[in-house]
Amino acid sequence: MAIWRDNIDMILKAFIGGAKARASWAKERTEAADFKARLATIDRRWPGCGGRSADAPVFILSAGWRSGSTLLQRLMMTADDVMTWGEPWHQGNLIDSLMDQLRAATNDWPPEEWIIGDNVTALENQWVANLFPPMRALIDAHYAYFDTLFAKPAHALGKPRWGLKEVRFGSDHAAYLRWLYPKAKIILLYRNPYDAYASYRQVIDHAYLTWPDAPILTPGAYAALWVRLVQDFHTHAEGLAAFLLKYEDIKTPATQAALQAYLGAQLAPAEEMKVIRGSRAGEKSNYISKIEKVMLRRALGGYAAALGYTDQTPAP
Repeated sequence: MAIWRDNIDMILKAFIGGAKARASWAKERTEAADFKARLATIDRRWPGCGGRSADAPVFILSAGWRSGSTLLQRLMMTADDVMTWGEPWHQGNLIDSLMDQLRAATNDWPPEEWIIGDNVTALENQWVANLFPPMRALIDAHYAYFDTLFAKPAHALGKPRWGLKEVRFGSDHAAYLRWLYPKAKIILLYRNPYDAYASYRQVIDHAYLTWPDAPILTPGAYAALWVRLVQDFHTHAEGLAAFLLKYEDIKTPATQAALQAYLGAQLAPAEEMKVIRGSRAGEKSNYISKIEKVMLRRALGGYAAALGYTDQTPAP
């Protein structure tokens, strides 16, 4: 009987892996998904790695495409000292790739003995198959990446302050950016999903949550992303010290005053900004077919209506 059991275990292990290895994989996937906990782990195991920059970049994160982020980006450009990059090299998944490096940091990994310490004599006589630079050096590389790619080109253009806008990022991205830059200003922007989708549908043939494996091709996929991001924004805005902004309120005097106070910058009035359309925008159209509206409503699941948005909400 024991022989049969051993054979079955051996066959199962050959086809699907051992039980211990599969349990370890499941645990690691769960830990990697909780990015904010990974930052907390780094702070606990290697204190002082994050929060070391005095820069105050501006990060504009919107809940999907065509949500007004470009208008807000252009408004930031009216402040003479700020260069705000627009979805820079987005198909390269740049910031996601940096964050993925930190998802691996847990209470158990990497073991402390793998990280270089003070004993650097006779390394040829030590086990060095796994020999890591300090965690602080890894985070230094993150700072150098942002500085080289975003800050220095902005400075070369005569702009002492930099920032960027993105349309795919959620609170994990914002937490990472806040962790690196405690003085950063983070704006979380959302818009009526029906209006946003009416504009988005003109470029739906080439938009990705992460390139090349996660395209957003349908009304349902767009609405599901909108719900996830807007719920995420509302849940975490206060903890991130972020400015939560409805696109429909951008032109109101009270919102403009509050936004300028948050940013510490003088901006031009939003209503005075020229209407500029991108090269792929096509003709302005608010048309959404009946089937698209049905798919949007189903995926929005009442959340948009709870925020006062319907497919009849007048655009500003």
